[in-house]
Amino acid sequence: MLALVVLLIQKEQLLVKRQLVRNYKGSIKRSEECKSLIIISKNNKNPRKSVQAVQNKRVVTMSKDVQVKNFRITFLRKPLKNKIKYEVDVRALTKEDALHKAYSRIGSKHKAPRQLLHVKSIKEISDQDIKDNILREIATDDDVKIHNTH
Repeated sequence: MLALVVLLIQKEQLLVKRQLVRNYKGSIKRSEECKSLIIISKNNKNPRKSVQAVQNKRVVTMSKDVQVKNFRITFLRKPLKNKIKYEVDVRALTKEDALHKAYSRIGSKHKAPRQLLHVKSIKEISDQDIKDNILREIATDDDVKIHNTH
């Protein structure tokens, strides 16, 4: 059975993964950092009803619907003479996941350590309020396009 890997939760971060997995009941090649894969069946049209998680090489059906939310997180970098304000838009399942993803993004892009960043606000925002064009397109587009790289 073919399945589409839509979401990849990696180190409590939500990344959009577009690749094709063959026979998910058999062996799945995953990196060690990967905690779980969320897959949907190819022939089911409603992804929320058919979401399954592959954890520790076994298929576990989730009991509730998975709803990905949009968050805008505002940070202040305080120890400097002039305060620097960072705003990050992320898509995640929970506020904690969104916070970890935002910390990671600011740390890798601006080389700011987590100890110096202080959270000013965490807001849940609508799909139209997202500033990042790629995230807005992913949030509003219902059709997921799969590009096979092999």
